[in-house]
Amino acid sequence: MSDLFHPSHAYRFITEPEEVQYEPPKVDMAKAYCNSLEKAIRIFCIESGLIEDAFSVTDDEYCCYTLYNKYPSGASCLKNYEMAFELLATSPLSKHTIRQAHQCLMQSHLDKSVCGVWKQRDNHVITRDGGVHYFCPHEHVESEMDRLIEIWNNLQGHFAWRAAWLHYHFISIHPFVDGNGRIARILANIPFMNELGMPTCVRLSNRDKYFGILQSIDTDQLADVTPLADFLVSLT
Repeated sequence: MSDLFHPSHAYRFITEPEEVQYEPPKVDMAKAYCNSLEKAIRIFCIESGLIEDAFSVTDDEYCCYTLYNKYPSGASCLKNYEMAFELLATSPLSKHTIRQAHQCLMQSHLDKSVCGVWKQRDNHVITRDGGVHYFCPHEHVESEMDRLIEIWNNLQGHFAWRAAWLHYHFISIHPFVDGNGRIARILANIPFMNELGMPTCVRLSNRDKYFGILQSIDTDQLADVTPLADFLVSLT
């Protein structure tokens, strides 16, 4: 018979407890927060790459990277993603920091001659309904980026709305030949990191909804970014 049914394990009825002077073990809250933040940033980085099909990882590799910071063999570029995130999240926003972050982020994916360099020709994307969405003409990128940062530096409102505004208008300019979405998602996290101390993360499982929201803003006459702001908040 199991020891669970031995008389010495008989049920003990609840009694009034004696007062106990309990001293909990010390918890380093700063360390716990840092560990949690580092994990959240790693999840952001790997999901941002997966959204763009920049690499593929197994479930085991995903867990080993996000939990234990062990880089997947086919995605060592994640080190660059982390550095780009840190650069943009901790520096005043400028064209220089954006180009630096792009150079860092994309050095494993693009020829070095185009990393951190504004596009030299126009670009576009085919929408889900088969249409063509054109981004900012290449000859206007410099002036539009100046305007973006000028407005951003004076932009008022809820942090999530400002995050959505920065994300959407950077994407609309699409200043680089590639990597614009990855940079935009880092930019959106500047207000989230400042206000919440944690990033918001668009995951691969949210990709269709995310792209659908961006497309809906494209077709809105006022380019209202509220749906994107709501979406980013829902992911925190």
